[in-house]
Amino acid sequence: MNGERQNESASAREEETRTKVKDIFFVDLLSDSWPELSSQEPYDVIITSRCLEVTAPTIDVYHSIVERLVALLQPNGCLVIVGVLGESFYKVGDKNFYCLPLTESDAKEICTRCNLDLLHWESIKLEMANPTTQSDFEGNFTMVGKKVKRQ
Repeated sequence: MNGERQNESASAREEETRTKVKDIFFVDLLSDSWPELSSQEPYDVIITSRCLEVTAPTIDVYHSIVERLVALLQPNGCLVIVGVLGESFYKVGDKNFYCLPLTESDAKEICTRCNLDLLHWESIKLEMANPTTQSDFEGNFTMVGKKVKRQ
């Protein structure tokens, strides 16, 4: 019976999500303009998962991207960032790709500098017994920030 309730709950959540999510946009974060995003009304929520740190070549560019995302939010809107900590590269097949080795303090400081109140921070540190040649990441994080007006 418990499994039945979970399935009903998951189905209800899936349907609710389908009615609330308006669109999914694929954007070149390094371009000068984001017409796909800026032509819309301000957003309630923007979610980005594991792409900011692989796009931004420096911490300043990362900050600029977050700042631009926050500008697209309505007042009290939320920015959800899922990312990796301490990763300088990752490998796909035989190709290495760059990643900005973000720290927890970097991410939290940028949150504050971009007029976000940190509502939620969760990180999972990786305790690697056998280091891998596929990536050097130290952990994952999830951050939720709420857009606020600063005086």
